[in-house]
Amino acid sequence: MSNKKNMLSLSVSDTENASQDSEELDYKNKDQVETPKRVYNKKPVFTEEEMEQLNFLSKLDKFEEDINTQMEVVKRLKLFAKEIKQTYQQDIIKVRKMKRHKENSSNTGFNKKFVLPDKFCNLIEVEKGTTMSTPEFTKQIYFQLKKRGLVYEGDKRIYRVDKEFMEVFGIKESVNKSTKYPDDNGLNIGTMQIYINDALRKSEQSKEVFMKDNTDTKIKVSKKISKS
Repeated sequence: MSNKKNMLSLSVSDTENASQDSEELDYKNKDQVETPKRVYNKKPVFTEEEMEQLNFLSKLDKFEEDINTQMEVVKRLKLFAKEIKQTYQQDIIKVRKMKRHKENSSNTGFNKKFVLPDKFCNLIEVEKGTTMSTPEFTKQIYFQLKKRGLVYEGDKRIYRVDKEFMEVFGIKESVNKSTKYPDDNGLNIGTMQIYINDALRKSEQSKEVFMKDNTDTKIKVSKKISKS
């Protein structure tokens, strides 16, 4: 009987101990579930070799971008060079045409040179016997007017005359009263060429030249009419 009691008491005690152990385990597990461990975000750590590789790749990408940029610049420069070449070729063609036109017209019409009368040579201060075309002579006349201060202050398109100009061109002193432009009775850029042409035609030394020019012009006109 006593042994049975002892065994019963042991089994009871073992059961109590086991229940206590299971409670402790449940408590520990409960703590583990309720209070999870903190997790920290750690930065990735690279070795020196890995860092060198990363730097190399970034530099390589930058280098490729620079190459692409330079290639675009070269492309634009090539197009610009092509445009310059085309413009140059067009200009060469224009210059050649102008040169041929100048060579064909240099000895005709207003561009034809003739011996200036002595009074005109004295007026523009050149040696006697000087040859000059009508446009060149006109340019010298404007130069002399400015040099002698014969430009009207109120309007630079209007000119005055001194005694020598009046004698050479047969201009009356009344032109100096003109103060408006245009004015057919005054000496200005509108009437200047008329006075010059009249003076040259009236000159004995240049009379033959103008008569010959008019004859050549009439011949050319008649030829054109006959061809048509």
